[in-house]
Amino acid sequence: YNDMNCKSKCICDDGWTGSYCDISVDDLKFRQDLRSILMTKLLKSVTYSTIYDENSLSSWINVFHSIMYRSNEINVDMIDMSATILSLLFSFDNNSLYGRDWKLDVKYENYIPLLNVIDNLIEATLINRNTTSSTPDPLTSIRSSLMNISNSILRDFLVGQSNMEFIQHYYRSTAFIEYSDNSTVFTINSPLSEFEKYTNVSIPVITITQDVI
Repeated sequence: YNDMNCKSKCICDDGWTGSYCDISVDDLKFRQDLRSILMTKLLKSVTYSTIYDENSLSSWINVFHSIMYRSNEINVDMIDMSATILSLLFSFDNNSLYGRDWKLDVKYENYIPLLNVIDNLIEATLINRNTTSSTPDPLTSIRSSLMNISNSILRDFLVGQSNMEFIQHYYRSTAFIEYSDNSTVFTINSPLSEFEKYTNVSIPVITITQDVI
């Protein structure tokens, strides 16, 4: 069946939850609390560490990726903390943040695991969208993080170089660099997954004119 809008969903018995109704409500709460504790420790480590180098950054990103691996085990507190952690992780690449007079020369490859983190964060935000959160709009942090990753990629790009595309479950991104003038109009094709190509989904096209660049 190739309807892209069709999704299966399990209706769980009382006391059970999860995508496959394979985890008890109490067990899920335990897992969420455990991941929340780990994230609190990570936030403190990133905030108060006195060692800031590329190895430390990679280690923090990998730990963050592990904690955020299962979207259904991400609670509201973790969503809030994620916004702060993402901001801190990208601050090492920008000396204008947090009053620092230095910055790391971070390669974009260091940030690639965050693409999965962001994808799971989007899903967790949708799962918890009816729950009160102290963060007004988690998607603002997500958009900012994607822009930061794109900027780190574009630093090493050459004009005319082939687009770099990333395909996640909840978003698509493409990065390229071109010269522009007053008459330039850019057309960007959203990348498609293999399943979308198989089902002949129409390619979303975005046109950007000079006045919005």
